[in-house]
Amino acid sequence: SGVHLYFGSFRELARLDEDFDWEAELWETITHEVRHHRESTAGEDALEDMDWAEDENFRRRAGKRFDPFFFRAGTAVGDGAWEVDGDLFVERELTADELEDGEALAVTIDGEEVLVPLPDHIGDEHYLYLDGRWDEGRDVALVLVRRQGAWEQLQRLFTRPRPEVLQTSVDVGPRSS
Repeated sequence: SGVHLYFGSFRELARLDEDFDWEAELWETITHEVRHHRESTAGEDALEDMDWAEDENFRRRAGKRFDPFFFRAGTAVGDGAWEVDGDLFVERELTADELEDGEALAVTIDGEEVLVPLPDHIGDEHYLYLDGRWDEGRDVALVLVRRQGAWEQLQRLFTRPRPEVLQTSVDVGPRSS
């Protein structure tokens, strides 16, 4: 077994970031690859799952098609909450009654209850990006999932239609003191 490091890849990263830390990046890359080897030897897939989730998150950020539940392979950070590559995803399943009744939904994000206005249409899954309260460069997404009845689930099992995945943003204001 071996780890191959390619100078050109690191050089390109350094060219894009004037604060590039060669030593830290080399250390992170080597430990990551050694962990892959150790987990593979032990029959573990945790790091493979995380790499896949990060790839899907990259696709999402680039506006490409992505697996709508990729974030579940990330790091669990609470009940129904995961982190992938610094981005936070909080999943909430909504019933038909909640969709009809609610104009807003109370959810807990980073230990704080936030009142979030519901979009008019959520599709099958809806990434609702919460802006205005968290660090820039970090996505905080409330992933709304429309609960499906048993009959609809059975139909989807046989027809496999592509789910309707929507994405919008909403400003939830600054963090309260």
